[in-house]
Amino acid sequence: MSAKTGSISAQPKKLQKALKQHLSASILPGEAALERSALDDVARFLLAAAQKRAPSRSAIMHESDTGGRRLRIAIINDDMPFLVDSVAATITASGLSIDQLLHPIAPVARDEQGLLTAIGDRVQGAASESFIYIETPRIDAKQRRRLLSD
Repeated sequence: MSAKTGSISAQPKKLQKALKQHLSASILPGEAALERSALDDVARFLLAAAQKRAPSRSAIMHESDTGGRRLRIAIINDDMPFLVDSVAATITASGLSIDQLLHPIAPVARDEQGLLTAIGDRVQGAASESFIYIETPRIDAKQRRRLLSD
């Protein structure tokens, strides 16, 4: 699935604020923190991908940024072991390097239609979801289709 960064239907500011906290906490020691505008942009991109997701299904979104010559990938999934390792191995096996990788795991709530309604540690009945954000060098459409298929 390909899409441009979109708006979030349910509680946009609250969801973005909560996800930004989880994103900041996921930055490993020794890695540079994201500037505020970059953190806002990553949160919006991930939230657009996470807006609707069926149980046990992945939500995947990518965006080719010609100005920055990068490919941005968002993968939202039930939290499970080795998820990031599998995704990273798939990307590197295709010959791409990973320039940025953020991986917060956050408790989330969704309504009956799978729409994201809340993010946070105090969300009643929350399930842990994996939010993976990756930046790689930009690739052409044929390579993107193959990568997303893999």
